[in-house]
Amino acid sequence: MKQQFPPSGECASCKGQCCRTSAGAYLPEDLRDLSVTAVKNMVLAGKASIGVWEHPDETIQPWTSRWMLYLRPAHKGMEGQAYDPSWGGACVHHTETGCALSFEDRPSQCRALEPGCGCKQHLEMREVVEAWLPRQNLLKLVKKVSG
Repeated sequence: MKQQFPPSGECASCKGQCCRTSAGAYLPEDLRDLSVTAVKNMVLAGKASIGVWEHPDETIQPWTSRWMLYLRPAHKGMEGQAYDPSWGGACVHHTETGCALSFEDRPSQCRALEPGCGCKQHLEMREVVEAWLPRQNLLKLVKKVSG
């Protein structure tokens, strides 16, 4: 796991600007249950969506496709949508008082966000989708059965 950064007073002063513009991504290790049913239930409950990241160079291996799927919290207004390719929106877990999730239950990308004016991400999207690479079929199946 990358270095983790608990929320600080800087988050409160900017009112969670990062969380209001995009949800952080889960790594597979963040989920207690990686079954199709469990992930589908997260999606249908409005807690997560399947996002897509376009790999900039489709010739690099072991990428099987230029478009890679990953799991992240749903964006507000898109709750219950299995597939949400948008690149912006407030995280469903963001509230007026901060994140509704405990620090330990937040996605890895959220825990790897260093607070500050213009927060610094220490878990890049390439690393996120590389972690989801062996589970692309699981995410495709969840997307299919969730509608």
